[in-house]
Amino acid sequence: MSSIAIPAEVKEATWASPDGNFSGRFNPCGKFGFAVENPKIIRSNPQWWSDTTPLFAARLFVGFNVGDRPTWTMEDLVKIVKAVRLRQVGKADHTILYQKGVYTSKKPGKQKPVTEEGGQIIILNLAEFVKPKDKGRVKEVFRKQMVALADTIIEQMQQEMVIVEIQKDGMRIESIGVLSKEAIAEEEEKERQKLKMSKIDIEKTK
Repeated sequence: MSSIAIPAEVKEATWASPDGNFSGRFNPCGKFGFAVENPKIIRSNPQWWSDTTPLFAARLFVGFNVGDRPTWTMEDLVKIVKAVRLRQVGKADHTILYQKGVYTSKKPGKQKPVTEEGGQIIILNLAEFVKPKDKGRVKEVFRKQMVALADTIIEQMQQEMVIVEIQKDGMRIESIGVLSKEAIAEEEEKERQKLKMSKIDIEKTK
């Protein structure tokens, strides 16, 4: 019987922004799929390989609703991811895995969290994807690629936010909330209003 060795954390995930405005959870509940059939990483021995070079990976968490309406499928998401990775590293193969699940998010101004169907995309940044000129900044380049991927997903799937989780050797080292341009403008306006009110309060105390 074959087993799958995935050098990344793929279990339930949670996230929260430092200011507490954004938080959420992803509960995986489906089988793993691969961007190609018969992926090379299926082996009788679950060991991946023996190497001391750090391996970076990422998980992207995406809801399938637009507003309150179920709109997208895993197939839609995978199609976008494959196209972007082809542009970024020249191939979309067994380094892309995906899994359905339940996506829950809490947004500013909302009393209750929103729960919907969603998916997680796992991307492995193998050594073959690292260009010689980028050897000293592997994490930085990979991080930029994943944020760019999230931005494309937001635009094409009409999302307010996509969560990017960066991992090193299977351990989470950073969570990033990538917002749509509209959501960023909304947050900036809220900050301007807070600053305005603070100035008014200061004037009243003089």
